[in-house]
Amino acid sequence: MLITFDHQWAQWTATTRTWNQFLHERCAHGELDWIRIIQQEPAYTRDHIPRLVKNALRTIQTRRCIWCHAPLPLNDTTLEHVIPLASPVWDTMFSLERLLSLRLAHTTCNLAYAQWRREYPHRAKRSDTARLRRIRHVLRTDEDQIAWRAWLTTRYPETLMHPSL
Repeated sequence: MLITFDHQWAQWTATTRTWNQFLHERCAHGELDWIRIIQQEPAYTRDHIPRLVKNALRTIQTRRCIWCHAPLPLNDTTLEHVIPLASPVWDTMFSLERLLSLRLAHTTCNLAYAQWRREYPHRAKRSDTARLRRIRHVLRTDEDQIAWRAWLTTRYPETLMHPSL
């Protein structure tokens, strides 16, 4: 299936909003497992994905790969650091932003994305910066997210970006 850039960008924004809303609802209801997850650094590997995160992303992504949108079988699912740990952008992100940048992908799609990043490092960095801006835009502008941001800032200031960003 050929996915256009505009479709891919719309999909990224939609899943970021849904993922953020999901986290907001769980933490607002005092679910301690989710509160712990947003507080920790999500440097997960494909071999270590907390079941809660993997199941939530499966639901949010409607059991489809973030890249090709084909169904994700249980035995061929990897955690995609859409903004990778090695990216210079990763170091500028707070834990909630890092968590919001995670998605699920097929192993082959994950490897293809990694190859694209190696072949086009300048494009990859621009893509990382644009995706982080989109995450921050979602956090700043969604009506429900304003209360979420205030809740996070009050209880867990280390999980969210500086308010001026």
